Amino acid sequence: MPAANQAECVREALRAGLAALTANVNALNALNVYPVPDGDTGTNLALTFRAAVAAVDAATFEHAGDLIAAAAAGALLGARGNSGVILSQLLRGAADVLREKDLFTATDLRRAFVAAADAAHRALLRPVEGTILTVARDAAAATRDAQDVAEIFTIAAAAARDAVARTPSQLAVLREAGVVDAGGQGLYVILDGVRAFLVGEPLPEADDVEPTDEPHDGAGGAFGYCTEFLILGDGLDVSSLRDQFAALGDSVIVVGDQSTIRVHIHTADPGRALTLAGPYGELDRIKIDNMDRQRAARHRTHTVAATSAVIAVAPGAGFARVFRSLGAIAVPGGQSMNPSAGTLLRAIESASTAEVIVLTNNPNVKAAANQAATMSEKPVHVLPSGDPAAGAAALVAFRPDASAAENVAGMQEALEYVRSFAVAEAVRAATVGGRHVARGQVLALAGDEVVAVGSDTETVVVEALTALDCTDREQLAIYWGERAGRLAAERLAARISEEWAHLHIEIVDGGQPNYDYFVALE
Repeated sequence: MPAANQAECVREALRAGLAALTANVNALNALNVYPVPDGDTGTNLALTFRAAVAAVDAATFEHAGDLIAAAAAGALLGARGNSGVILSQLLRGAADVLREKDLFTATDLRRAFVAAADAAHRALLRPVEGTILTVARDAAAATRDAQDVAEIFTIAAAAARDAVARTPSQLAVLREAGVVDAGGQGLYVILDGVRAFLVGEPLPEADDVEPTDEPHDGAGGAFGYCTEFLILGDGLDVSSLRDQFAALGDSVIVVGDQSTIRVHIHTADPGRALTLAGPYGELDRIKIDNMDRQRAARHRTHTVAATSAVIAVAPGAGFARVFRSLGAIAVPGGQSMNPSAGTLLRAIESASTAEVIVLTNNPNVKAAANQAATMSEKPVHVLPSGDPAAGAAALVAFRPDASAAENVAGMQEALEYVRSFAVAEAVRAATVGGRHVARGQVLALAGDEVVAVGSDTETVVVEALTALDCTDREQLAIYWGERAGRLAAERLAARISEEWAHLHIEIVDGGQPNYDYFVALE
């Protein structure tokens, strides 16, 4: 087959994978450990893969390898959520093998499958079995003896399907919730869509992937010294260095190529990090901040010009107004509408300050924020706030006249102090953390824990506050969403005042679409 013809075939195969994924978005979103209407793995995967296909469609490629490289670059910028970032790394790994190829042989594709699985695994410091990583690895291993392109994808899709079915036995949270891993299921859907295209079958209908009677988007520490520098050398091995630095601290980011690597790490001993890097090449742009000392000094008055800005992900117009009023740059996003790495990168670059802090306000935004941080020339500090109410509490601690490290320390301290939870109606029956939730019941989620369940929203909020113990707190913020409205929020505030008269209660229009309330205790 001429190279140009294979390039067009690869383009159509990618489109087929996207079509299959798009047809299954709702089924994938339904695979949510928590029975609230925020499952967004399908949406994140589809938007990420759409960005990959858009990058391919934006230009003409003579060689198939160039096309795969463009898809990987598009996915990197368009990656949304944890699953989207992992998908972008799968494409990057494949591109590392295929980018120089005019034509793909069966051997090339088998190697690309293995490289894709390895790249995704290396991207995570703490890989977890029973996720999309496991599915990618098992699919790659199964293709070992396949002899042609169609056979490779047929075998890979079948192996992925079987691996997905095994995920509940590998991950307790899936087993308890009665679901398979959503990210792994999404990878199977893509592979099966490509398989169907290659063998001339109609694209598969949306899979009937329902919970088993009950109902997952499949997956810094201590302060110390924020240490950053460049390594300039020859033949540098990014993955090897990433593994070595991972043992020295946390918030580890090691990115670059064979000649230039950027390192960011929070460590108790920056000297060890520099000593480790020294033999690999020349060190440049060394920057070390004592975050413990800066945290202790965060209440001191400073007169220097602002050196850092905050990007805050806002799930509703109300939260966006709150964040802007507190001095942040608000980026639209949240459950089922996570901002891409490219969107966050543009917000980071729009800030006029030397350094930027990103409040994720959603666990599923963390991966895209970390990805954007690696792509920015600026030092970027990602604070993984679990929800926007906690993010607002952290933002109150931000001081424009303080250094970035001081603000990171102060905002992290605020996140550790605040107690927050979300309130929503269950869209299906589920068992989470040993607690059964019936469809239509109201549940309160504090992080990964269901702290209250019931049929009456006000009662559930009161029970959640009791469980979290608000006797030692003074402030309570209630951010009401589209479903609740101001009047319901006012009634809720009155009910809470009857129970805890000492609390100063503030009700705020959050504007979020999926959760009735976000609540924060300070």
